[in-house]
Amino acid sequence: MTPRKWKVGLGKKYLYAYTKDVYAPSPNNLEAVDLVTRLPKGAVLYKTFVHVVPAKPEGTFKLVAML
Repeated sequence: MTPRKWKVGLGKKYLYAYTKDVYAPSPNNLEAVDLVTRLPKGAVLYKTFVHVVPAKPEGTFKLVAML
């Protein structure tokens, strides 16, 4: 299991959460291998995910007529 970092916050009309996972690219991906070999020893790559949950809309609509 990879270490996961969380940051949760509350905006004006939404709830958000950031998660950061340690990222280990596939050795079959030549671009990723080139990038990793140029990083300093001990460097860690993170993959960031952003989750946003909008607030529920308030009941501002009214039923005018039933067809």
